[in-house]
Amino acid sequence: MRRWSFASLAASAMLSLIEVAGAQSAPGGSRWPAASRIVVVPDVHGAYDELTDLLEATGIVGAELEWAGGDARLVSLGDLLDRGPDSRRVMDLLMRLEREAPAAGGRVHVLLGNHELMNLTGDLRYVSADEFAAFAAEESDAMREAAFAEYRARRPEPADDDEARVVFDATYPLGYFAHREAFAADGRYGSWLLGLPSLIVIGDTAFVHGGLPQAVAGTTADALNAQIAAELKRRAGDRDRQRDARDARDAAALLRREGFGLYAEIITRLSPFDEERLAAFFDALDRRIRPMRR
Repeated sequence: MRRWSFASLAASAMLSLIEVAGAQSAPGGSRWPAASRIVVVPDVHGAYDELTDLLEATGIVGAELEWAGGDARLVSLGDLLDRGPDSRRVMDLLMRLEREAPAAGGRVHVLLGNHELMNLTGDLRYVSADEFAAFAAEESDAMREAAFAEYRARRPEPADDDEARVVFDATYPLGYFAHREAFAADGRYGSWLLGLPSLIVIGDTAFVHGGLPQAVAGTTADALNAQIAAELKRRAGDRDRQRDARDARDAAALLRREGFGLYAEIITRLSPFDEERLAAFFDALDRRIRPMRR
């Protein structure tokens, strides 16, 4: 079994951490008080076994994968989805730990990454066959037949239904449509993901998936999260836009064309630390900042 190197994990995590000097936070929303211990996990990408090994090794969960971290904070920097086989199990675990941790004084913070955006808006080019298969039991024949009828209405060629069915089944494997229902705005995973922030501050540290672009200067963490959430919810709830993104296979480019560049940039772009730019952003919080270099 492949295991993550703790050194490489720490190096990846530091790319998305920014220290805020002298911060004092009220709990809730985008800002949280300092914690005695913070465990940070970057891109999981469906690697459930490796994630659970790591959480056990750090004492965040016990032998039964129950919360065992006490008052520690677990921060996921996003990109739970795609590439690996077990994204659904990863989400189920973190959703449960979110509920369990507060009883012990702990907290689980999950941030949005670009792969969450992609799944919410219909860009599924990195979804593995195993990820679709995880939803196959929930996909009825009626669901597939309705989807096939819609497909044929949009794509009348080839004229022969049997030939078209072969192409359809190859393009939309078993589990595809149940997957899309689960990631809809009112679906089990879609509704959860749409409630996640893109940026949080815990004590003196800010956490974000991919860096802070110029556009964030002069705003606040709460305002940034509210803007991203509103725009993402509007687009995730539009099935026609999802189909366009699916056909184009480039949701980020679609969103940028429609004026949603802020989300695409903050989530997908990892730029070198720019202290002047970051300072402008955190000036809105009345904090001086410096990049962490460890």
